[in-house]
Amino acid sequence: MILLTASGVMAALALVAAAATGAGGGPAIRADNKSDAVLAVAVLSDGYPYRPDQQFFGMRMAALEINNLSTLLPGATLNVQRVTLPPMSQLAAIYDKAVDICDSRNFSFLAGNLRSSTTYATTIVCPNIPFVSTLSSAPVLSDKTRFPLFFRYTHSFAQSARASISHFKYFGWSKVGLVVSNTGILPDLRAMYFSMFSESGINILANVLIPAYNPAISRLYYPQIRQPFEFLKASRLRIFVACIDAAQMIDIMLAANQTGLVGRDYVWATNQFISVYDMTISQRWDVALDPKIMRGVSLITSENQFIAQDPVVCAWTDRFRERLAEALARETGMYTDINMSQTDASQQDYPGSLFLDDPGTDNQPSLFVTSAYDAVWATAYAFDEIITESNSTARALANGLLDSQVSLGKIIGAASRLQAISGVSMFQSNGDPLREKMILLQFTGTSFSIGGTVKAAIILLNATTLNSSLVVDKGQFLWAGVRDFSDTPIDYPLADEDFVSWDWAFTRAIVGICVIMSMSCTATAVFVWLARNSSQLRPMCPSAMIAIAISLGLIQSSPIALIGKHKPVSCAIQLWLAPFGTMLLIITILVKNLQLFFIFRLAMRTRSKTLEWMLAAKNVALFSAILTAVACTPFMFVTWKAPSKSQLVYIDDSDTYKWVCKSPPESHPWIDIGFALMLIVAICAGVLVAMNGNLPKQLNDSLNAHITLLVVTLNIGVGIARFTTPSSGISQITQEFCLSIVTVGVAGYFMLWRRIYKTVRDQIQMRLAMPEQRIALK
Repeated sequence: MILLTASGVMAALALVAAAATGAGGGPAIRADNKSDAVLAVAVLSDGYPYRPDQQFFGMRMAALEINNLSTLLPGATLNVQRVTLPPMSQLAAIYDKAVDICDSRNFSFLAGNLRSSTTYATTIVCPNIPFVSTLSSAPVLSDKTRFPLFFRYTHSFAQSARASISHFKYFGWSKVGLVVSNTGILPDLRAMYFSMFSESGINILANVLIPAYNPAISRLYYPQIRQPFEFLKASRLRIFVACIDAAQMIDIMLAANQTGLVGRDYVWATNQFISVYDMTISQRWDVALDPKIMRGVSLITSENQFIAQDPVVCAWTDRFRERLAEALARETGMYTDINMSQTDASQQDYPGSLFLDDPGTDNQPSLFVTSAYDAVWATAYAFDEIITESNSTARALANGLLDSQVSLGKIIGAASRLQAISGVSMFQSNGDPLREKMILLQFTGTSFSIGGTVKAAIILLNATTLNSSLVVDKGQFLWAGVRDFSDTPIDYPLADEDFVSWDWAFTRAIVGICVIMSMSCTATAVFVWLARNSSQLRPMCPSAMIAIAISLGLIQSSPIALIGKHKPVSCAIQLWLAPFGTMLLIITILVKNLQLFFIFRLAMRTRSKTLEWMLAAKNVALFSAILTAVACTPFMFVTWKAPSKSQLVYIDDSDTYKWVCKSPPESHPWIDIGFALMLIVAICAGVLVAMNGNLPKQLNDSLNAHITLLVVTLNIGVGIARFTTPSSGISQITQEFCLSIVTVGVAGYFMLWRRIYKTVRDQIQMRLAMPEQRIALK
């Protein structure tokens, strides 16, 4: 492979032998006086400032060097011309102009630092003419079935979208707003952004179209775009990506500032920017211009890979300065944006700064100059190769007779052999540059120009996996306001977060009462265990009373699990405290009455030893626990396979967000089965209680059991409603607390405390009575 320098001298000498013979080995009939044909290069302009002038300068410089080189395209002269297209608003006129350009066969090569929509309209009707751009970023231009000879020295919008994704994911932002210019091809990019962002876990919750300024509507711009910005304000989003015309960004930030979307809590990012008006003026749209509104705005772009220290680039830079001096001395009429009255070297239209990348800061040529220069050399080598392989002439190429031989592969192949001044020499097969990285620039708030930015991060791209990663310079990175790098703005602050705080007096009162009630249930269980052999408690099955006390303690603890904002642990606990406690309470009543039914109703011949063990008084609590565990299998499955997660749910009626334990859809049938089992067990227990209603008074507590089961059934119904219908945090914990108090109070009184009270009363009376009275009391 031959390495070509940017000047082309070494490569041209190396190609002399190849140029002397045709593809078939015969001599090529090629003129050597540069006058046999003219290969015209059209630099198209659609009114975009600066960039067409820069592209024209780079291409003209390359053409002049090639025209002075007899060994490259010896029979042709390159002629770089300016062609002005109609404004972007006149799309039909652009198509007509493009048709004239193609049909006339006057141009062999097209170039245009145009808006993507203008490039699209031009190249779609001129597919057989090579076209290069360093500005047009629309992803559709990568489609080689429609634009077979289009290539570019800039990233596509798809690449910048990938870079934006890595930017947002680095800081953990998953909710963003999208601002799109309603001009040209840009509205069509919304679908691409939605698709790429959603696949990466980033949700675009609000998107708006921003129309171009129309003086027929109003003198000021903000009234024309106020509504979409007020919509963005109402969305409560804080992170915004702007897919807009590069000349619109400052106006976007002015509107954002007027709407209250600028400040330390907001982040704005865009993928293209250009300052299009004089920054020495103090107002725009009757609004004071203050570059502070640009502080922290991120610009994701391609890096100028101009390497000034390279010997070849150093030699080229000397020639660039000579050519610049000559252009300013004799050719100012060829350029539309040179302002000979401008004396500020930091302004882009200053005569000496027009072709520089960072006016007033350094003398590095603009990427739009260097890429245009490289593109002409690459295309010239490709044309020369086509003429040689076809054993033809430059005249045949100029007349379109070799159009079938012109391919993008030859052009980007020639580009890959160049020591590119722009630093871009490798291309993908679709004509997009094979970039390994992009950069994230941030405005410092001191200027509206690119010169007022710092390189805050590098985005590493992977063309194979389509992944990207962000490498941040924490010392350079800026937020819009004063805040540390680690103090990351949140993407979606909520207007009202509806949760129950631990700090509220109301919460503390609930916690205190729940703790006291739960401790009283625990104390009851301990007391029953200690007094299990007393004559008053023994007939009432102490083990069943202990199980009931434990179940009531669990039920009373359930409101505490509803307190707090982030509840990953309590979400799992919520599914167990009240349901497990309720199930244990019902099954204990069921087992106790099954025991009585077994003793008094079941014939001796139908009894078995296993049944006798299960229904023995001392084993009632254990058997109840086993049955409860079996009955709670649906809840166990949910906890294992589809656990609930804490998240925010929007309550439309109150315009608030509520922290809830959100269960995934696959868990809903199992939760329904769990509650259904509760109701079935409660009904079975009620039937057994009724069947034991005529037992001796000392053993018969059917009335107490029926009252308890009625309250429990109400508890189940409210529990189902709470799991299926989101309500406010205060309402939810209030319902849970009141219901648990009623359930524990009623069940505790009828099933535990009334009997315990009688036991304690009798014990006291026995201790105070005379010996002969104690015998009577016993």
